[in-house]
Amino acid sequence: MSIGKKIKELRRQNDMTQEKLADLLGVSYQAVSKWETDVSSPDLSLIAPLTRLFHVSADVLFGIDGENARRAEFDEAYENYWQKDMQEMYAIAQQAVSEFPGDYKYLEWLASMEYYFAFDEDYRIGGSKDFFNFMLEKSKKHCEMVIEGCTDREIRKKALHVIILDLKYLGNLNEARRYAEQFPDKQEPSKDMMLELCTEGEDLLQIRQKIVFSKVNELLRALFSIRAFQSEKTEYIREAVDVS
Repeated sequence: MSIGKKIKELRRQNDMTQEKLADLLGVSYQAVSKWETDVSSPDLSLIAPLTRLFHVSADVLFGIDGENARRAEFDEAYENYWQKDMQEMYAIAQQAVSEFPGDYKYLEWLASMEYYFAFDEDYRIGGSKDFFNFMLEKSKKHCEMVIEGCTDREIRKKALHVIILDLKYLGNLNEARRYAEQFPDKQEPSKDMMLELCTEGEDLLQIRQKIVFSKVNELLRALFSIRAFQSEKTEYIREAVDVS
């Protein structure tokens, strides 16, 4: 809620006309009317008198008191956003970034939605290439902001994933590889999986061989663990039988 709408709400709660409020503040009723229709805002010197007149805090006057509830609404929409309506999530992500500037979770959310939006059905059936590139560039810019400023590893990893895809489809594989090299090791998706997205030729074959080798090793370790467990279980049963 804007400060003008809040003033209107508080004025009515206190059973005041615009003229009465204007007289108490020493301004014209036209000025009050402009505040309440968001044509203009009250001068900073009037903020303290307004809070005293309405017996509220500055947070209430500026509509900040509902911040936690608003953030909870955005967080609920953010949960599994990729499974929800794309256009709706894109609009909500834009609103979240607008209301909470500097929140890197919401900024990464917006970057992801811009990437998804670039691949909407209109483009897949012959839509505008310019729009496609425009959305990917927006996504790339927001990812860069997250990568440069965010200290949360999980959010930063998501931004790295998205920017690699942005750059891949923008045709900038060299820059995509630079970001792929920053991807954390020993996580899913792995750095090698990210490099696979932006590599061609013989190098791509080597990376895929490395991924296969890693997965086969994981499988063999799991099989050996199962065999060792079964051996221990068999030995335990034999000991139990001998004791009985």
